[in-house]
Amino acid sequence: MSVLVGAVAEPVSGPVAGSVAGPVTGPVAGPIEMPVPIAGATGTSIGVVTQAARVADVAVLILPAEGEPRTGPDRLYVRLARELSRAGLPSLRFDASDGGDCSPGMGGDPRYDEDAVAAARQLLALHPDAFVAVVAVGRGTVRAAHAWRALARADLPLSALCLIDPQIEMAVDAPRPGWWRRMFGARATAQALAGASDGDRDASQPWRSLPAAVRATRSRLLVASRTQAASHPALLALTRDDRDWRRALRRSRGWLQVEGAEAGFTEPAKWRELTEWVAARLAA
Repeated sequence: MSVLVGAVAEPVSGPVAGSVAGPVTGPVAGPIEMPVPIAGATGTSIGVVTQAARVADVAVLILPAEGEPRTGPDRLYVRLARELSRAGLPSLRFDASDGGDCSPGMGGDPRYDEDAVAAARQLLALHPDAFVAVVAVGRGTVRAAHAWRALARADLPLSALCLIDPQIEMAVDAPRPGWWRRMFGARATAQALAGASDGDRDASQPWRSLPAAVRATRSRLLVASRTQAASHPALLALTRDDRDWRRALRRSRGWLQVEGAEAGFTEPAKWRELTEWVAARLAA
């Protein structure tokens, strides 16, 4: 059966509303996947739940980037949801608020955050005893950094924020007031900040404060990246120079670098290394 939303069709296996379940006569081909309605800010949309034989009280919300469908780039979200299911973790993936078939351009639109909250509530309706772990990949990590705060304000039970191959939007050389103050005093700090644009400061603040936002919900920050040469420069700057990021990743044992991985982790051995680590850390 196929569900068509936002001009994106995908096969859905398992029981669907209105169908009659019959006896199983052969081996199950894969995880059970079901369409579910999400009453979001832009109206009702359809997400896909991938079920699992539960081994942990964690359900995973896969957040899309603007312009992304629930399948993800190169069906990455489909593959990820199915790997998590095999590890005992159910998940929900859904289209971005722009329908998943538009070009990016709504990055600051609050509807993304509102739809993330609606999707998390739908996931909890299916798994009411679960904590929600949020997973985002690539450009989707930018949305996740904003949506996490909206999820926290909604008082939802959160357990982890997992960023895979993050594409962080901030200036690498954004000044750090604490560092400048310790080294050169308050006057030099004011001069350094005066040389930074408001845009640089606005872009870096959500990222630099993210570990504190995650810690405030008693959750863990997890990051899976490629090698240093392939990773986004801003990610390396945060994990190398920012004390809060280093402390958060050390506390959660939350940083994996997959040597030799390509974008999208397309090589089977690298994909297996990534997904096994993500599943194990989310279920911990």
